[in-house]
Amino acid sequence: EYTYKTLAKEQNQTELKTDLWFDLNHIQQSPNLSPEQDKIAMVSVDKKGNTQLNIFATADNQKAAQEFSKKQQEILADDPKDITDKAPAVFAREEKNVLQQIDQKGIMNPQWLDNDTLIFGAFSVANNELNTRHQDLFRYDTNSGKVEQLTELANLRRFSISGDKTTAYAERAQFGYSELVKVDLSSGVVTEITSKDLATVYDFPIVHQNKLAYLKTALNENWALWVKNLDDQTLSQVPMPAGYQFLSYPAWSADGQSIYYVAGVAGETNIYR
Repeated sequence: EYTYKTLAKEQNQTELKTDLWFDLNHIQQSPNLSPEQDKIAMVSVDKKGNTQLNIFATADNQKAAQEFSKKQQEILADDPKDITDKAPAVFAREEKNVLQQIDQKGIMNPQWLDNDTLIFGAFSVANNELNTRHQDLFRYDTNSGKVEQLTELANLRRFSISGDKTTAYAERAQFGYSELVKVDLSSGVVTEITSKDLATVYDFPIVHQNKLAYLKTALNENWALWVKNLDDQTLSQVPMPAGYQFLSYPAWSADGQSIYYVAGVAGETNIYR
């Protein structure tokens, strides 16, 4: 019934003006542009749930286009009446790097530290009889291919890197508690910035200069979006549309004056500012 209503409403909506930028295989998630915007990092998930970290060039793939054109010319040179292939809507982007899931299982949430270095989350395995898995942060040098584990058994989920590239702000889920922490990216030291409470859950910490935005919920309450001033520790709650239910994916504007988020109202999810 919900699908039927959605399709019926879609018939009356104006078609979005969009252009295909990249036709991808498998599931792709967590796209992140490099600081110079010449590369994009994405996590690919195959049918078995294995992940890999792919880095593609953002520029049009001129080499692929030239090779396609050359092949069509060769076909016509061999037989002018032959039928050539139709060019794809967009040629595949040049793949710059690929990091396979080997020791770092479940690669997630890649973020650029600089134009050649990525920080990402993945599962590490504890050296005990149970071989339990914990989510940690890793550093990936795309030039050398070296991967360095930054934290150990820290159980960090989503994270955001500070503007000076020295600290990651993350949500930690450990021993049944959810809390916000900061991670020194040079030493890997994890420091709590909120108190633990079994009835309180945090998510989606995102930092912009001295402001940390995050989602927070308590028992039988809707998710709320809060902003913490990291200088004076003051808190403010971001207003929500009336009657909202779903809330997720906050993101700062480039100037730090606005926050975008996704909210659900009356059965529809939309982007709000």
